[in-house]
Amino acid sequence: MGVNGITWLDWVMAALTVIGFVATGFGIYQAWAQARKATTAAEAAKDAVATTRAKLLAVDIVHEFTSVRQAVSHVVSATETNNPEVAKFALVELSEAMRRGGTLAREDGAPIVSADIISQLETTSKLASIAKADIARRSNPKVRTYTGELLEPLTDLSHSLLDFVTAQKYALDKE
Repeated sequence: MGVNGITWLDWVMAALTVIGFVATGFGIYQAWAQARKATTAAEAAKDAVATTRAKLLAVDIVHEFTSVRQAVSHVVSATETNNPEVAKFALVELSEAMRRGGTLAREDGAPIVSADIISQLETTSKLASIAKADIARRSNPKVRTYTGELLEPLTDLSHSLLDFVTAQKYALDKE
């Protein structure tokens, strides 16, 4: 027997209880620290996903705007050679590329495309669809008659898109 009826077994149990409290406190601290690290890692992963998505959107927009510029070239060429079949194909290609480019430009996380360019894409896309339908309804149409009003807006749009594409390629290369 020890002091006032406390046995050595009681002392061992008291020591184990104190050690248990200390170990529990240490475990709670470890859990808190790990949760904090997990939260930080989750936020970093979320930021990385947003950055990657923005880069992929920028690449997609550059690709679509390049397709628009190429389709503009095909429309101009078909107009100069008065080739209705090539003109119909080029106008469909142009209209679809413009719609895709406009849709991508409006997505969250996309690089900032001016509202003027988006408006030009939408307006010219509709005009291209109308011109294609007009050419398709006629037998042996003169292409310039139906694409003539498109050529000036297409040229302006092509120059605007070239400026945007060049700036985006520079920004992507810099990253």
